[in-house]
Amino acid sequence: MTVPDPWPAGGPRLSEEELEAPRTPAPLHQPWRGVVAAAEAGVAVLLVLLAWWVWGKAVVSVPLPVDSGVAGASTRLIGSRIGMAVAVATLAGLLVLDAGRQAVLAVRTRTS
Repeated sequence: MTVPDPWPAGGPRLSEEELEAPRTPAPLHQPWRGVVAAAEAGVAVLLVLLAWWVWGKAVVSVPLPVDSGVAGASTRLIGSRIGMAVAVATLAGLLVLDAGRQAVLAVRTRTS
């Protein structure tokens, strides 16, 4: 037993009414997106400051014993804090990209 196809091989056919029906596109100019863009940009600035602070806490100077009379120090980097700083900076970058997108959607008008 075979089941007939729901539409012909050329694809579904639209009626004349469906083709001529006016489409109402969504508006692109949405000023509230400007507020979202500003908020995301502010959070991105705070995240960059946080990444800077965490990176500074990742660098530790360890004084070396003075046997020959020459003072020295060794610098150690804490990997988990550096990783956190990079992750926070990456998140800030993503927020900047999305803030730009939101800003464009806030002021852009449809040209068709």
